[in-house]
Parts: sequence; structure tokens; C-alpha cells
Amino acid sequence: MEINIINIKSNECNFFVILQYQIKIEKKKIIIILIIFHI
Repeated sequence: MEINIINIKSNECNFFVILQYQIKIEKKKIIIILIIFHI
């Protein structure tokens, strides 16, 4: 049981790390798009 709980928690952590990474990528894309359209 304890191992399962630990696995679930680590999966949640991984999910949040991936989510943060995706958000960073999206922000960079938006900034690049803004720069391109600004010129």
C-alpha cells in the first residue's frame, strides 16, 4: 500500500513538472510570435 501511495505522489510531481515545462514552452512561443508580428 505505501509503495502505491509513493508512486502516485511521484506521478503527480512528474505531471506538475511536465505542466510547468509545457507552460514555459508556450510562453516562449507567444513571445516569439509577438516579436515576429511586432516587426
